[in-house]
Amino acid sequence: MSHGYTKQPAQACRHLVKDRCELSGMRWTIAGAEALLHLRCVHENGDWDAYHAFRRRQRHQRLYALPYPDDAATPLDLHALEPHADALHPLAA
Repeated sequence: MSHGYTKQPAQACRHLVKDRCELSGMRWTIAGAEALLHLRCVHENGDWDAYHAFRRRQRHQRLYALPYPDDAATPLDLHALEPHADALHPLAA
């Protein structure tokens, strides 16, 4: 086995972990450091835009229980989801 292959994981670890987490005065919880490292890996792999598109879709589904609009040019009409004014006041007919 070539020595070049054994250096690559150590260099990646230094680049992703040590250079960010061991800056002067930094203190990390395990969960916080892990979350940061996941985001750094997403960025380093060039998946930043795809990750945020996925995150936005998941958040939209969780908050609104509606499919995410596929076409950004067609905004979601949130007013169409509101109950009609007459439905709010059953005695006002």
